[in-house]
Amino acid sequence: MLDTAQKLFQQRGYNAVSYYDLSRQVGVTTATIHYYFPTKADIATAVLERYTNVLHEELEQIRTTTAEPLTKLIQFADIFRATYTDEGRLCLGGMFAADLASLPPPTQDALRAFFTIAEHWIAGVVEEGAQVGLLHPPASPPQVAQSILALLEGGMLITRTFDDTQRFNTYTTCIRALVGAPPA
Repeated sequence: MLDTAQKLFQQRGYNAVSYYDLSRQVGVTTATIHYYFPTKADIATAVLERYTNVLHEELEQIRTTTAEPLTKLIQFADIFRATYTDEGRLCLGGMFAADLASLPPPTQDALRAFFTIAEHWIAGVVEEGAQVGLLHPPASPPQVAQSILALLEGGMLITRTFDDTQRFNTYTTCIRALVGAPPA
């Protein structure tokens, strides 16, 4: 049920998904969904918390298997590319951020936690690269992290608009510039 809800939220956003949509996709009644998730916010928060945990695992995998800071950032960008190439899905964080005003407080808190984890990880990688002289960011690591995340989240929207996955190559080039790395 959560897999299906996540897919729908990533394709349509929070406001465009209903219990009816989910029940049709999963093949259960809306009453069954209500039994496990009394409100749509309960579903959204559960999906977002799970999504955040998966992101955390992916970031830890990159951290432990990749030594070079720029490569880590490119692999982070590749998470966005892979998300989009999976049926045109967008990052759940970006989709929910677009609907922030209509999200209930627990879901808003989970969304902020998602972005905080991503920004903190990126900033750590940028700082690591700067300390060893491999990266030369033009701003503080937290500012660069915010810029990279904004580039990727917004970039996914533009990629979807034009249905052009080649745009991710441009985003990778921009990430290189944001961290002061030489062009590829």
